[in-house]
Amino acid sequence: MQDGSERFIDALMNAGHCDGDDAGQADFSDCATNVYRTRNYIVKQRIVFSEGRLGVTTVSDDVFYERTPERDGKYEDLFGDRLETDGRRVPAMGYIRRYVK
Repeated sequence: MQDGSERFIDALMNAGHCDGDDAGQADFSDCATNVYRTRNYIVKQRIVFSEGRLGVTTVSDDVFYERTPERDGKYEDLFGDRLETDGRRVPAMGYIRRYVK
């Protein structure tokens, strides 16, 4: 099993190479660069890099999944061994948000 930093680096290397739009699915770990929990949501972040006139910019494509006992159980299975179980947001220059019940 990869540690957290290896998963993060792999996700960054594959940013923008995700099959399909999975926002409607309950699987918050697919195509995620980072996953963290807030009081009411489990948030999947997908960091995308872009290069243009302003240099390199980052945008976070966020999907907020409403917390349910099933999703919390899956989250605990995947990330329960973290030092900070709820995780933290990775900063980006901009973001796009979607919500899933």
